[in-house]
Amino acid sequence: MRKITLVIMAIAIILGGVTMSKAQQPPPILQPEQQAVPPPAQTPPAQAPPARMPAPPPAQTPPPPEQTTVVPSNFLGNAAQAVETAKEAKKYFSPGKIWTQQAPRGEVIIKAAIIYQGVAVGALEFNPLDGTVLPRGYHPRVFNSHVSLETIRQKLPTVVSGLTVLNGAEYREPEACWVIPIAYNSKIVAHIKISYDGTHIIPDYPTSQEMQAFGR
Repeated sequence: MRKITLVIMAIAIILGGVTMSKAQQPPPILQPEQQAVPPPAQTPPAQAPPARMPAPPPAQTPPPPEQTTVVPSNFLGNAAQAVETAKEAKKYFSPGKIWTQQAPRGEVIIKAAIIYQGVAVGALEFNPLDGTVLPRGYHPRVFNSHVSLETIRQKLPTVVSGLTVLNGAEYREPEACWVIPIAYNSKIVAHIKISYDGTHIIPDYPTSQEMQAFGR
């Protein structure tokens, strides 16, 4: 009896360890090949022409449909799950590279990437005058930076650790994803994208391109 009890306890410990290991895994990143593609439209078979009638010209094959994500009709219930996934992913955010750009009118823009599992998932913008984090949508008309990138780099880890995932989700139809706002000091400073089912983190491809081209 004692041996049976010990065996049952050992199995319970192993199963508990497996469950805990799964719970501690960070949310996965959505890969491009994971997007579902709708099947091509079925072309009805051509009917034979009637007797003593000239055959009609061959019908042109319609172009294949665009590769878009197939979204079920009941996906709206995944908003809460998307928020929870973003909150879980935030624990693994790390500071990325920093770079400067110029707006169409010549204003200086200072950006820094938010990194998750080695890929950029968002970007922060900093004021060229004093290095403070800017809210989304505000671009000061500054044409010369008064703060060094090294200053931004030193404060970036503190900023990333102080980010907060807000309790709300916006849906983006063209990308079929949830967009979760990220705040810092009561300002919305970035967004993170979650798959429509609320389970996967979507990389920020434009930010990744800018970081690879200009980051340091």
